[in-house]
Amino acid sequence: MTRFVILIFAAGILALAGGTPQILEERNADPCYNYQTLSEVWRNVNHGVNDPPECDRGMNGEWYRFVGAAGDRMPTQRPPSTHRCGAHAPFWMNGAHPSVADGVVSRQACGYYSSDPCRATMIIQVKACSGGFYVYQLPSTSCYYVYCGDINECATDNGGCSHQCVNTQGSYNCACPDDGLTLGPDGHYCTVHGAVIDCTNDYMQVELPRETVGNLDAKHLHWEPDRRCGATANGTHIRLRTGLYECGTQVEFTPDDVIFSNRIVTHGNYTAMLDGVITRGGDVDIPVRCVYPRKELVHTSFQPAVRTLSFTERGVGTLTLRLDAFRTQQFLQPYGEADFPLNMALRSDMFLQLQAEGHQQDDELSVLAESCVATPSMNLNDQHQYVLVENGCPKDATFQSFSSPNPAVQRFGFQVFRFVDDQPVVYVHCEVVVCNATDPNSRCAQGCISNARSKRALQMTGRHFISQGPLVYGGNVEKGWGPVTPSLVAVGGLLCCVLFTAVGVAIGKRQRRPRYSAVPSTDQE
Repeated sequence: MTRFVILIFAAGILALAGGTPQILEERNADPCYNYQTLSEVWRNVNHGVNDPPECDRGMNGEWYRFVGAAGDRMPTQRPPSTHRCGAHAPFWMNGAHPSVADGVVSRQACGYYSSDPCRATMIIQVKACSGGFYVYQLPSTSCYYVYCGDINECATDNGGCSHQCVNTQGSYNCACPDDGLTLGPDGHYCTVHGAVIDCTNDYMQVELPRETVGNLDAKHLHWEPDRRCGATANGTHIRLRTGLYECGTQVEFTPDDVIFSNRIVTHGNYTAMLDGVITRGGDVDIPVRCVYPRKELVHTSFQPAVRTLSFTERGVGTLTLRLDAFRTQQFLQPYGEADFPLNMALRSDMFLQLQAEGHQQDDELSVLAESCVATPSMNLNDQHQYVLVENGCPKDATFQSFSSPNPAVQRFGFQVFRFVDDQPVVYVHCEVVVCNATDPNSRCAQGCISNARSKRALQMTGRHFISQGPLVYGGNVEKGWGPVTPSLVAVGGLLCCVLFTAVGVAIGKRQRRPRYSAVPSTDQE
C-alpha cells in the first residue's frame, strides 16, 4: 500500500480564506485529503488466491482508497466464491455506498469463508469524496482475510449503456427501465419493442408500431435536437427518418466500425401517456444507431471506387491521373484505402497531390489543377460548393502550394473546414489540365490567370475531373462530424461505410452553379 497525503500550503489557504487558518485544519482532518492507497492487483475481486495467501493484519485503522488494478471501491455484493482477492477469505461491504452529503457513515464488512458470506464481520467507516471516489477506515484483520476491491465500469460513460448500467461483481450489465423497451443485440442499447430500424446508405429510419406507443401523437416526436425533423404516421406505424449527417445525427469512428447515432424524443414539456416508451419523467427517449463495419467491408465483395482516372489525350496517348491525400507536407506516406473516410480535426491541415502518369517520361508531362471546389457530397454538381482554386488561382485563405519533384506533380493543401448547417463531410473535386511540359505557352505553364479572356486565348488540352474524399471533421481525431458524405454499400445484409476515394470524370461544358463560403466554426478542437 502507498501512503498518500495531500499537502496544502498554509499561505495559499490563508489567502483564499481571507486569513482564516481553520480551513487548513479542517482539510488536514478530512480523510478525503489524507489517506493511503490500496493498488495491489491481487485485491481485485476477480483475482484468485495467492501462494502464500495475503493478509490485512497490518492495517491500523487509518483511511484507505482503492485505486488502479485493485479497483475503485469495495464490492457491495459477496464475491463469486471464497479464495478471492489473494486470500482465503475476501472482505466485502454489506451495504450501499454513501453520498457526499451523508458524510462519514458506518458499514458492516463481511468476510466470506467456507460457504458463509459473512463468516467474520468488521465495522468500517466510509466517506464519499467530492472528487468522485470513496475512502474507507479499515481495521486490522486476522489471517487470511483481506479487503477486496472492485471496478465500477458504470462510472465511466455509463458503461456504454443507453439507459441503465448495473454494476456487478467484476463486471456490469446494461438494462432497460421499462417493459416496453428491450435490450438490443449489442447488449448496450435499448429500443422500443417491435420497432424496426432500417439503416441504408443515405438515412436511418425507425418505425414504431401504434400498439407500442399507445395514444402518442406523432407530431410530438422528433429527432434530437432538431424539432424540424419530425415524424409521419399512418394507421399502423409512426415513422421517423433522418439522413446520416442530418438532424443532429452523430458519427463515431472506431478501429472496426463507423457508428451513426441519434435519439427520438418528445417536445419539451409534453407528457406522453403510454406504456414502455416513458423513460424519464414521462419523456420519450429512444436511442437509435446504425453500425457499419469497416473491416468487413474490405474482406467482402465491396468494389471500391478507385482514385485514378485513365483517358486518352490527343498527341500524348493514354494517361492516368491520381489525386492522393497525404499525412504530412513532406508527402512521403499517402493515406491508404483502409483509412477512408478520413476523420480530420477541424482546422487541421489536409495535403493533396495531383499526378499525371503516361508512356512518356515524367518530365515531358505537366499538370495543373485549374479549378477545385469542395462539396458536401460526391456530386460534383452539388448546389453547395466552396471554391478552393479558380483559373489556377488559390481562393481559400488557408490554401498552400508546395514544391514538387517534377512538372507532372502538383502539391497543395488547405485547412479542414465545415459547410453550413453542420453538413459533416467534404469532397474535393478538381478540374485538371494535362500539358506538354516542353511547351512554354501551355495552360499548365501559365499557372494562375486572373483574366479569363487571356486563358481562353491559350492553347488548351482536354479537361478532366477527379475527386478526393470523404473527409470527416471532428473535435478530435477519433470522434466527430465531417465535411463529406461517405458512400455506403450493402454487404451481407449490412451496410458498410465506403472507405475509399470516389473518382469521377466529366468532359464537356460545365453549368454554372451557386457557390458558397465556408462557415467559421466555434467548435473546440
